[in-house]
Amino acid sequence: YWTHKDGVLELATPPLDGVILPGVVRQSLLDLAQTWGEFRVVERTITMKELLQSLEEGRVREVFGSGTACQICPVHRILYKDKNFHIPTMENGPELILRFQKELKEIQYGTRAHEWMLPV
Repeated sequence: YWTHKDGVLELATPPLDGVILPGVVRQSLLDLAQTWGEFRVVERTITMKELLQSLEEGRVREVFGSGTACQICPVHRILYKDKNFHIPTMENGPELILRFQKELKEIQYGTRAHEWMLPV
């Protein structure tokens, strides 16, 4: 989650190309973000060069992983070519991660109506 070099706030995730697994949590996060309409949501290749440049320019807000076991897990550093790169996820709230966690929990526990939940 960052400000793209074109100045637009963006949630970017790598495409499902064999390295990234398709998952319910991943898709749920993308769907929620798109319904908010507050920032661009894209699936595209993100290079280390692009990420490192964005970090250097102070445009990275949050980085996280998602999956069934952890739901959403903040990333605070990346080791690349024997060098640690600090990710400012926690310094930024983590605003987006906390919002995702809150909304998913409300949907799961039925305290927030959503099309994903059906009465049985």
